[in-house]
Amino acid sequence: MVPAPTPPSRLAIPSLDDGLRRRLAFSRVLLMRARSDVQRPEPLCGLSLLDLHDAAEVFLRVVADLHHVDIKPKQFFLDYWDPVKEATGVDLGFKTPMSDLNSMRNNLKHAGIAPPRNECVRLVERAQEFVSENSLKLLGIQFESISISDVLRWPRTRTALKEAEGLMTKGDTQRSVDFATIAFWVLMIEYRDARATRFERELDPGSHYFDLGTGGAYGASGDVKGLADSVNSALRELREEIRMLRLGIDPIRHDHFRLLGPYIYSVFDGQGSLILHHADDRARPTESEARFCFEFALESALRLQTLAEDLSFVISPTPSELPPITFDPKPGSRPD
Repeated sequence: MVPAPTPPSRLAIPSLDDGLRRRLAFSRVLLMRARSDVQRPEPLCGLSLLDLHDAAEVFLRVVADLHHVDIKPKQFFLDYWDPVKEATGVDLGFKTPMSDLNSMRNNLKHAGIAPPRNECVRLVERAQEFVSENSLKLLGIQFESISISDVLRWPRTRTALKEAEGLMTKGDTQRSVDFATIAFWVLMIEYRDARATRFERELDPGSHYFDLGTGGAYGASGDVKGLADSVNSALRELREEIRMLRLGIDPIRHDHFRLLGPYIYSVFDGQGSLILHHADDRARPTESEARFCFEFALESALRLQTLAEDLSFVISPTPSELPPITFDPKPGSRPD
C-alpha cells in the first residue's frame, strides 16, 4: 500500500471554519451522487460527470478560499492549478484526468455526447483520489473525515445519519440501515415541529384519517373484523403514500427503504423512546443496500430542509440527542 501523502512542512494550513466544512460536506454529497449515478446503464451513467465536476470544483474553491488564492469570480475549472501552486507551493496534480473530466462533461452538457460507462467509472475513481490526496496536502485533513451529514440543519436527523455513516464506513451494514431508519423517523418529527412554528392548523393527511374500527365491540364476526382490519391497513398505506407525495419524496423509493429497514415505533413514555424490530427471515443488508438507505434518508432530509427554508419554518438547533433506542426486545417479534 502506498503511504498517504503528508502536508508539505513549509505550508501553514489555516483551520477550517464551519462554513468551509459545510462546503466540503456538500462536495462529498456531490461525489456520493456521482458514485450512485455511475452504476446506472448507459447513457444515464454519464450524468455522474455533472455532479463529479461540481464536486471537484467546490473542493477547489474551498482550497482557494482557505489559502487566499488569487482567482477570478468565475474561474474556469482548469485555471485553478497554476494560482494554487503559486500561492501554496503545492501542485494539485491529476491535471490529465481532470482535463478529461472537464472535456467529457462539456461534451455531455453542451453537445449531448454521452461518455461510455467505463470512462465514467475511471473518472469517478480518479476524482476521488484527487480530492483525497489534495485534502491532506492542502487542508490538512482526511477528506472522508468530513461528515456528509454536516450539510443538514435538522439536529437529531443529523446525529442519526452521522451514526449511520460511521457504521457504514466500518462495514456494519445492519446497524447503518437501522440508524438510517431512525434518521428518517426523527426527520418526520422535526419537520412537523418546524411546520408548527408557522402554522398551528395541521393539513397533513396523517393527522386525522378514517378508521373502520374492528367491530369487535359490537360482536362482529371474525370475517367482518378481518375485512375491517384489512381495509384499515390499506388506508394507512394510502395515507403514508399521499404524505410522501405531498412532501416531494418518491414513494417507490420510500417503499424500498421501508422494506430494507427494521420495523420502528415510538413508545409513549415521555421521552419518545424508539423500539426497532427485525424480521427473522430478513437477510443482512448488503453494502449497496446500506448506501441506498443512507442516501435516501439524506436526500429526504435535504428536500425537507429546502422546503422548510422556502416556507420560512423555524428549524430548532436543539435537541441533537437521539431518544432512547431498544433493538429487538423480543427478537423476531413484531407489534400488531
